[in-house]
Amino acid sequence: MKRGLAVLVATLLFTVAATPSRDYRRSLKTHTRQLNVHQGFETALIMRATLLTESFRREYADARRDLTGTTDEDHADFVRRNAEDAAVYHEVVFSSDSPKPGHSFGSTDDGWIVRLTADGQDQALVSVHEVDKPTTVQRALFTHLNIWSELWIARFASTVPAPARVEMHVGSGYGNGSLLWEL
Repeated sequence: MKRGLAVLVATLLFTVAATPSRDYRRSLKTHTRQLNVHQGFETALIMRATLLTESFRREYADARRDLTGTTDEDHADFVRRNAEDAAVYHEVVFSSDSPKPGHSFGSTDDGWIVRLTADGQDQALVSVHEVDKPTTVQRALFTHLNIWSELWIARFASTVPAPARVEMHVGSGYGNGSLLWEL
């Protein structure tokens, strides 16, 4: 009986230690939107997207440090790189699931076209790429990634610093929709 209780307590402690903080999970929920695109009676796309605002990037960095136990130097470097990226890009980390052919993202008709506006101004797509093998940290921190979806990162040039409204538009021959963040 004592051994079973010890195993249960150890399992619970490991589970708690291996998950992001409640504050981070709340922030992730606040910064994440979901889009479902339907074609007739079929689902053409399920997308869950997280906008990496400056405040979210700080929480993301702290959650990463808490999970991995990195050194102060590594954490400071990660925070610095995130601040530099935030000054230059609007970034969206998203998971997507689609049974349709052409499940890619970009600015052409051969997949899903993605574009972003900040306070109504178009922001140029710099890059969008699929994360081939998400790390354990990415899986722990972007919990919208599941066994049916792929993880993607889209970068858009930032010509509007600290916008009040960000909208990402997604469309293809199967349909279209938008994700909206009012900050």
